[in-house]
Formats: sequence, structure tokens, C-alpha cells
Amino acid sequence: MVIFLKFYLIGIKGSGMASLANILLDDGYEVVGSDVNNYIFTEERLKKRKVKIFSLDNKEYLDNCFIIVGHNFMDEYLIKDFQKKHLPFLEYNKFLSFYLKKDNLVCCSGSHGKTTLVGLLACGSDKSSFLRGDGYGKKQINEDFFFLEACEYQEHFLVYKPYFSFICNIDYDHVDYYKSESDYILAFNKFASYSSIGLIDYDSFYKINNPYFFTYGIDDRADFYAEDFSFDENGIKGKLYFQTEFITDFKFNNMYGLPLIKDVVGVLAFYFLHHYDLEKVKNNLQNYQMAQKRFNINKINKQIYIDDYAHHPSQMKVNLENVKVLFPFYKYVAIYKPDRVSRLEYFYKDIKDILSKYDLAFICDFNDKTNKDLLNKFNSEKIIYLENINNIKNYLNKDYKYVFSLMSSKDLNLIKNIIIKFFNKN
Repeated sequence: MVIFLKFYLIGIKGSGMASLANILLDDGYEVVGSDVNNYIFTEERLKKRKVKIFSLDNKEYLDNCFIIVGHNFMDEYLIKDFQKKHLPFLEYNKFLSFYLKKDNLVCCSGSHGKTTLVGLLACGSDKSSFLRGDGYGKKQINEDFFFLEACEYQEHFLVYKPYFSFICNIDYDHVDYYKSESDYILAFNKFASYSSIGLIDYDSFYKINNPYFFTYGIDDRADFYAEDFSFDENGIKGKLYFQTEFITDFKFNNMYGLPLIKDVVGVLAFYFLHHYDLEKVKNNLQNYQMAQKRFNINKINKQIYIDDYAHHPSQMKVNLENVKVLFPFYKYVAIYKPDRVSRLEYFYKDIKDILSKYDLAFICDFNDKTNKDLLNKFNSEKIIYLENINNIKNYLNKDYKYVFSLMSSKDLNLIKNIIIKFFNKN
């Protein structure tokens, strides 16, 4: 029997793979990997931990090393190469299913908000481990729970067997794989069937068939719900009820928006069901920090920059609702970089509709095979297809105060820096 003390991660900068690398390091293993050469924000934490990252053409895998492959890098040529060389390997999600314990595994899934929910759940307990989709993972000895972000793309989440499941929403997505909304919902039903207990957002509960799930949300028909809730520039607040019984109140000045109110209800419901001291949980949540690219607010001089993972029209709508509450006297500018042609085509009308509600919106190229005809269809009175990102300066006025919502699963630092330099220039 070979005991592996080294792991080689192909695609180590991936949002889940980078998190996994941190978990393996916490468990005392040696970790190296390979990925594309261009900068991705997830590599910062890896560099601090002195993880070596090689180029993808590196084929010199370490002796006695177990190979973990990110989803985007798993192809038949790689598999044949590994098999020919008798190299042990697993795909990312299959490795996690093998590696993690089942008796304390809590899987968090849903169309949007998984990363934030995992972060909140992990923050609620001093003895929790987690893997979330922004390159951050943490493993503790003698953990009470392991909170895992479980993505529904290509049914990847169906390999996990958690004892407890969260579904924070079901909003049709990944249209390149799921050819109909019913196929998408069916995958979530399969996922829900693997747990004997769980929590699901009330607005989506009718889409699954599992009588052992509690519901949560801001609707008083849910099992756990908030009343007297609100949010403004000072944060969120409300009162938590369980089936008409008052449980506790909550107030957090480090969170914004209705989705975060729902998340807090879900997190407090989880710990209530596990008989935790909710006052201690709430105290822990006061230290919560938003995950990377999840409505990260940065003020530079008069201008506000918000890095947001929003790449689906539902998320973009939340972004606009939030900025209007938090920054009422600014002009709202959306900068959107799509990630998939299939998503852009399917949600074209919805995306165009929400972008037109900003004071000004820009849509950017997103890969070498960008469908320019499709992007040109977005051009309108308030929406501009920006072929050259340097041209954004021509549409800005130094006398105005703007909120720039930089929305994408892709990197938008180049255009952000162009805007910052424009306003810093005398």
C-alpha cells in the first residue's frame, strides 16, 4: 500500500482547487500544482503559503504523488497519459467525496450565493472546516462540521453524500449542460435525496420532493423566517422565528441586502437545529468578511468600486438594488464581462433589461472567440459594447461621483485600474 504525502493539483488556481490546496496544506501534506500563467486572484493565498505553481506543460510529476485534476483540465488525452504512466489521479469533486468524512459533511448548493453561505456557516462556529468557491479553504482538527460548496454544474454535486444539505435557491442556469429547466430541477432533487435532513430557501422548496427539509427565508410561511427585517447603509437587521415562535433578533453592520438576510436566517436555523448557543453564533458572525469578489466595496477618493461575482441576471438585479440603497447620490455604472456564450444567449433579454436600469452600462469581450454580433446587439442608449476597454474613459466625467459595479466571474482588474488612473490624473 502506497501512502501519499504529496499532491499535485492540475488547475490549482481554480476557485475550488485553490481552496482544496489550502485544506491539504492544513492537513500536513505537501502541495504543488500547475495552471495558466496569467494572474488569478486565487493564487495570492497559495503564494503566501509558498506553494509552487508550474506551467500547464510541466509533465514532471513528483514521485509518490497523487494527482488531482480540475474539471476544466480533465480530458481523454490526460487520462490516457496518466494510465500509460500508471499515475494515480482523481477529478476534483471525486477526490473530495473520497477524502472528506461523511458524518459531519454539510453540502451547500444552489444557483447563487453558495460561497457566501459557506463563509457565514463557517464563521458561526469556532470548530468548523470549510471549502468555498473563492480560493479559500480551512481544515481544523476535531471539527464539528465541514461546510462544502457543492456546485451543480454538470451534476458535479451528485458525488457527495452529506448528512445535511443546504439549497439556497434554484434558479435555472448552466444552460450549456442542462437543456431544460426541468433537467436542472431534477439534478437538485437527486442532490436533496442524498440527505436525511436539510434546509432550503422557501421560494424554491416547491421544486424539490423531500419532506425532511426545513424551509427558511423572509416569507412567514417558511419554517424559519425573518420579521421586521430591513437593510440600509448600516447593515441588516431582523427577528428570527421558528413556526411562529420568536427565537432571537439579529443585527449586523457588515452585511447588506435581502439575500444576506435570508442567509442569516438559514445560518441561525442550522445552528438552532444543532442546539448551539445562538448568542455565540451571532457574536461570531459580527466578524464575518465577504468572500472574494462577493460585493467587495472599495472607495478610492470620490468613486466607489464594487467587485462582484454577479454573472446571472438575478445576481445583477441584486447588485443594483444594493447600490441604490447604499449609495443614493451616485451615478450607477455597470461593467459586465460575460463568461459563457450559452448563458449570454439564453439570458440576453434579461441581462439587457437589468443593464439598462443602470445610469450607464458597459459590456466587455470575454474570450478570443467572442461573438461580437451578439455583443453589438446590446448597444443602446445606456448600454455600450466596449471593444477596447481603454475607451471607457471617453464616457466618464471627473465631476461626477460613480459607483462602478464590476460584475463577472472573470477578472476585471485591468479596466478597474484604467478607471482609477483616469480619476487620479490631474
